[in-house]
Amino acid sequence: MEIKITREKKYSIIVNEEELNSLIGFLDSQYTPIEIVTKCNDGSTLTTSKIEEIINFENSRFRKIEVIEISFGKSYSQGGNVEFNGKYHFLETCNFTVKDNDDAKALKVSKEIEARFEECKTWYSFLTKFPPSLVIPLIYFLYWIPRLC
Repeated sequence: MEIKITREKKYSIIVNEEELNSLIGFLDSQYTPIEIVTKCNDGSTLTTSKIEEIINFENSRFRKIEVIEISFGKSYSQGGNVEFNGKYHFLETCNFTVKDNDDAKALKVSKEIEARFEECKTWYSFLTKFPPSLVIPLIYFLYWIPRLC
């Protein structure tokens, strides 16, 4: 029996080098090989198996990384992917898919990935669930309420 677990989180996260290395190390211990694909705002795609190459990449304004996708596993039925999408300025999403024939392993991996997403969540992540056209007037309104009273 094959199990497929997919989750999408729509909130802002900040992932540093240590957390990215830790996530890739965990995924590598469960499934091999690992492939990292980055998509840049100029339309280029960078593919590697070593996170150091992505970390050392000059992330200039004209060739900024917008999406990092980590694929793991060697077959269609065992493996998956984790995607960090910062393409949109206000609403970032991160999602993952885990596929395996072993239900316990798939649940373990998906819970670990989800826990790592929660650890990277920012304090202001609840604001990213709303469109900027709603948040900016709300902040402005909350700023002026004490001054009017």
